[in-house]
Amino acid sequence: MNKILRNKLKKIDWLRKIVRFYRSSRLPSYLKVDYFDSYMPYQNKKSINGNDVIIVGSFKSEKYYLRSSPKRLIENAAHFYGVWESSNAEFIYSVLNKGYEDGIVIDIGANIGATTIPQAIKFSNLKFICVEAHPVIFKRMEENIAINRISNIESINKAV
Repeated sequence: MNKILRNKLKKIDWLRKIVRFYRSSRLPSYLKVDYFDSYMPYQNKKSINGNDVIIVGSFKSEKYYLRSSPKRLIENAAHFYGVWESSNAEFIYSVLNKGYEDGIVIDIGANIGATTIPQAIKFSNLKFICVEAHPVIFKRMEENIAINRISNIESINKAV
């Protein structure tokens, strides 16, 4: 059975191209060395750490990424519903969508950045300041900002 499956996988050249593309995208989930091994397909599942995945959220047709794990509430809500606290996200969007050419938005208690990141992507002309006191959560927020390659967010690890 394994030989048959192995031979079928060898013929799927397009799948290898997709995997190479994602490896080159530098997303942490695809940087595993043995992500796709055509000689040992049962190992593929082991190459992805379930506690270290990237989820895709979407807000106002803009995609964004958050580092997640199965038990994280905010990231899972963003994955299933597109955005964390959609009513708050809609309210913030309605305020920011007034045509401001520049400005500063301050998010105090920014947590992992799930509220600010989609807004910062949508409103790249505005500067966002995220303040988070907890050092572990702050680190996760900075990882999420880096994953999205956002330059208009400044993060501050202080209490207000």
